Amino acid sequence: MKDNKPKIDNLFFDLIFFLLSFIFGIFKSIKIFFSSQGFKGKYKNYFYDFLNFIFKLWPSYFWKEPSFSKIISFFGDMINYVFLSSKKK
Repeated sequence: MKDNKPKIDNLFFDLIFFLLSFIFGIFKSIKIFFSSQGFKGKYKNYFYDFLNFIFKLWPSYFWKEPSFSKIISFFGDMINYVFLSSKKK
């Protein structure tokens, strides 16, 4: 015989696990962003790539021949260097 027990929707535990998944996701993304190896070395270190571009690479590129168009294209150049360059790790 089949018992017809009512299904209990316990939203309290659903909410707890939902918030825990957000917290673990945030910690994982912070570790990937700030660590040089990430998890098992399969992620790039975007934080140091941003710093390298902003303080080392772009000023030398800009001061060779300063122009207004280089200032406007700074953010596009940064995205291209950090995320799209194939010579990176």
